Amino acid sequence: SAGDSESQLYRSICDYVRKNSEKMIRVSDVANQFSYNPDYLCRFFKRYYKPGIKHYIDNIKIERIKKELISENSDLKTIAYNNSFTDYKYFLKFFKYHEGVTPSEFRNSYCDQNINNK
Repeated sequence: SAGDSESQLYRSICDYVRKNSEKMIRVSDVANQFSYNPDYLCRFFKRYYKPGIKHYIDNIKIERIKKELISENSDLKTIAYNNSFTDYKYFLKFFKYHEGVTPSEFRNSYCDQNINNK
């Protein structure tokens, strides 16, 4: 049915975003990948995920960065580079905008919590 193929398309889009989250994916990239007009893709995606596809892309990227901050001893510039941020200042701004703290503050507070919980 149409509903099944639509939810399948939604899952495929989500998978694509997750698998490519280290890249700088734009809505237009996703639209091209699935041969849709970006406006149509945005409307379609909102039916399944209210905040929209741009929010979803950013969210997946933030989750990826947070995992790296917690699990790797890489310095922030390396993490920025690994996630396709060519501008380090933009990386810091992007993270702070989404998390309310800098990547260092996030990493430090996570480490502090884990030390205190032991």
